[in-house]
Amino acid sequence: MFNKIIIITLFLIVFSQSAYAAENQTYTYKVRKGDTLSEITLLFTGTLNYMKIAKANRINNPDLILPGNKIRLTAKKPLSVIEHYFEAIYDNRSKEAYEMLSSYTNSSLSLAEFENLIKERTSFDMDSFAVISDNIWNKHLVLFIEAHLESDPATWGFNLIREKGKWRVLVLNHNPTFPQQLIGVPE
Repeated sequence: MFNKIIIITLFLIVFSQSAYAAENQTYTYKVRKGDTLSEITLLFTGTLNYMKIAKANRINNPDLILPGNKIRLTAKKPLSVIEHYFEAIYDNRSKEAYEMLSSYTNSSLSLAEFENLIKERTSFDMDSFAVISDNIWNKHLVLFIEAHLESDPATWGFNLIREKGKWRVLVLNHNPTFPQQLIGVPE
């Protein structure tokens, strides 16, 4: 009996560590011309705490990073969340995509409504996703993700919100694959 408890405990420890590792990954980012540490930090962590990244990477002057420098970051890259969300929709894994929605979206959109809405979906160029701005909405950090239509150079956008340490897709107009805006949304 004692051995079973130890095995179960070890399994739970390993499982919880691997779940954490899946949420937070270590990335090595190679600085490109025009990059700033604050933009790199926002892109990878969704926070503006670039001083923490500077300290972890022993960068004495965070205002001076040079092309070719390598910066290590431990975070769930926000863009991978929006890519995963659309991959799930495109691959008809609607429940998986629905679970990636924010609590605000889940409170106003049921799974059945979500599945009905994504029957007609817009196709986006998955390589075009880019973080272009951030806002504070309802006391949460929200990133605005730019995306290009697959068949058209038009630019659209989506929102990612940081909730309880995880990135979630914030749908504001009840259309999960249509462009979103933060403008005019009640606090």
